[in-house]
Amino acid sequence: AMDVRPFVPSAHAAGAARVWAAGLAHTAESAPWLLRPLVRRLMDSYGAKALAVDGDVGPEGANLEKRWQGEQKAMFVACARDTGDVVGLCGVKVGCSEHDEASPDLQSCSVWRLSVEERH
Repeated sequence: AMDVRPFVPSAHAAGAARVWAAGLAHTAESAPWLLRPLVRRLMDSYGAKALAVDGDVGPEGANLEKRWQGEQKAMFVACARDTGDVVGLCGVKVGCSEHDEASPDLQSCSVWRLSVEERH
């Protein structure tokens, strides 16, 4: 069992980064065997950029607050009910562009940085 909660950097950043990085590795390993080396290379590169000091996730999730807290965006985490450990994360943003500001009257949202531990 798990609970979905708003992201709290001091409690969730490191766990969210861990789950997100593991999700990239799982994506690579889940690719068809013929594509697996290419997908692994792409996911490794994507992860290295995102987890870098200036990346949108940052080391140990240090940049998630700056990147995912604001008027038009929010990060949520799923936490195991028994331990409180982060087992999933999901960034939600108004509009369909990860980086651009959306019109204030826009009613649609998009999902970014979605990952859940395989065992959940």
